[in-house]
Amino acid sequence: MYRPMQRHVWITALCAAIAGCGGGGERGTGPGSDTGGAIDTTGQVQRATVSLAIELTTVDSAVARMLGWSDARVRQADVSLQRDGAATSLTAKTTADGTVQFTDLIPGHYRVSAFRALTTQERSRLSGELTEVSVVGGGGDFDVQAPTTARTIQANASRRGTLVISEYSFPWRQPDNATWYLFGGYLELYNNSDTTIYLDGKIVARGWDYSRDFTNETCAMNAKFRNDPEGIWVYDAYRFPGSGRDVPLAPGQAIVVATDAVDHRAIDPQGYDLSGANFEFIGTSDVDNPAAANMVHLGPGQPLRGHGLFYYDDVGLPVIADNVDYASLQHAVTDYFATPVVRIPAAAILDVATFTSTYQGTYKWCDQVVNQKFESQPANVMSLYDAKAFHRIPLGGGVLQRTKTSARDFYPASGTPGSIP
Repeated sequence: MYRPMQRHVWITALCAAIAGCGGGGERGTGPGSDTGGAIDTTGQVQRATVSLAIELTTVDSAVARMLGWSDARVRQADVSLQRDGAATSLTAKTTADGTVQFTDLIPGHYRVSAFRALTTQERSRLSGELTEVSVVGGGGDFDVQAPTTARTIQANASRRGTLVISEYSFPWRQPDNATWYLFGGYLELYNNSDTTIYLDGKIVARGWDYSRDFTNETCAMNAKFRNDPEGIWVYDAYRFPGSGRDVPLAPGQAIVVATDAVDHRAIDPQGYDLSGANFEFIGTSDVDNPAAANMVHLGPGQPLRGHGLFYYDDVGLPVIADNVDYASLQHAVTDYFATPVVRIPAAAILDVATFTSTYQGTYKWCDQVVNQKFESQPANVMSLYDAKAFHRIPLGGGVLQRTKTSARDFYPASGTPGSIP
């Protein structure tokens, strides 16, 4: 009934903004051997030297300060440099000044990634919320030109967490250019920890995402639900089945929870085959796939349009929470729309991601979708009109980036349900 996806073989070359992957190396033939016109008057290819400095972003200055990194430079980071189109990469560690140098390179377009796990002693220096930080990592891509190229690579301090949202895709489509098809979405969840997680009883919810400054529902009016430090208010929630230790998820494994666990390509040619999903949000009007375990509906809302839980295409607040006594949680009714909501307490929140549309319209977005305790910066402004899914950035070593800022942690790309790119 339950089939976790197996650990993926990690590709270490990442782009900081888009977490891109590609082959590389300083030598090679075929597509990766373009010299970029770097040929001297004797007809020889000019070689290049790349100097890289790896440093934490300004947002993570508190981490650098606690660790005693006065210049925010990341020492002893594993750095990988790859040239587009080639099959190998160069690797090295940053030195005592947080820099690394690669020599004798063919000019061209390169991708770089940097990854550094904090030691036990280093983690002991962190306090407060920052005790969650276990790794730092980042990357980028740039053109290498002879004779020298220098770059500073920004690294993020990542709170490893436990169960995290690794992929989000809820596109609304019009396959016949007339009727909206809303049910081809899914969440992919990933064990980002180093121990087995038991999913039994854990909660997947749709959080309060009505976050525009509307005339009758202003940001000031809905702040008590939208910006509550005590927890996250949700419209509707489902629980994983199981009695305690029935649904294990090993480190590095992912599972897919679909609105409808069917092959959506039969209706939408651009949709996904989700018939192999591990779980589905069963509703009152959809087909039940017996191979996908049914999530247990908790409320307070009803399965939307009879198909269980789904999110809007360009506004989403997926919430993952620990097992709690849901019936005993605080209930309320929103002001203008009189929508029943339930507050999941802060201590139970495992992960949250915020997505807002690129469409602005008449009404501006509120500054925060949820309180800064759960999301450090404003929501990720990207639209599924432009990309079919959002992916969490892999840092390397089986760890996904989690800085509690969706705008930094996710990148848009086509969906790969059940596989970590």
